[in-house]
Amino acid sequence: MLDELGMKPSQLLQSNVVIWVEGPSDKIYIKKWLELKASQNNIRFIEGKDYSFVYYGGALLDHYRLLSEDDENQDDHIDSFIDILRTSRYSVIVCDSDLGGKRVTLKPRVLRIKERLEQIPELSRYVSLWISEGREIENYVPHDLMVEVFTKLIVRQYINYEGKRVKLPNPDPASLNDQTFGPNDSFDQFFAGLYTRPTDTIEYADAVVRSVSDVDKVKVAREVTGLWNDFHFSELDLDEKMNQLVAFILQAQQ
Repeated sequence: MLDELGMKPSQLLQSNVVIWVEGPSDKIYIKKWLELKASQNNIRFIEGKDYSFVYYGGALLDHYRLLSEDDENQDDHIDSFIDILRTSRYSVIVCDSDLGGKRVTLKPRVLRIKERLEQIPELSRYVSLWISEGREIENYVPHDLMVEVFTKLIVRQYINYEGKRVKLPNPDPASLNDQTFGPNDSFDQFFAGLYTRPTDTIEYADAVVRSVSDVDKVKVAREVTGLWNDFHFSELDLDEKMNQLVAFILQAQQ
């Protein structure tokens, strides 16, 4: 009825589009990318009016539904679920594929939403599902840009090894010269290689990876987006996905 009346969600004290992301680091990346992509097209979006972010927290995505789909295993407590379309008329759901290593298929919670949208194609006007082409949203960050962040802006100095506080060597970009940050790599474990050397024992190298990989993803996102420029959209399908997001927000304004 509201569609027929031409009402926009923002006219009802709600953003036109809600972008569902797993956590704050995803918001930092997407907000920066959205600002740049919109600017390239001479568009200015306002957060809180044209779009807003909502965190669903990874596994909590299991508690969301599209049009309260029937689930034989959930019928007894279906009221405990949140229907995405009842929280906003236009929604974008951003999910890490988490593909890589031993995982070769999407997690059930992501697959369920994907299949639901395929079952009801008319929902595509209101719900857009963005599954990262790489393992995580960080895999959209170019190799050289991530190296710059980990060698100049976020530098680890010590680790705990065999009960002692051990000083790490300075991060060395040359240690990754024969490797490329790929779509299925875990970014924190991959760039921990900046601190390992060929002469390290396996036990010490593993300790370095475990310690360095325990990185603050929000801090990484802030540093990366602070260096991001228009020419950094070339990784995987990022340029395509951001153009689709801009178009989706514009559609919600009609």
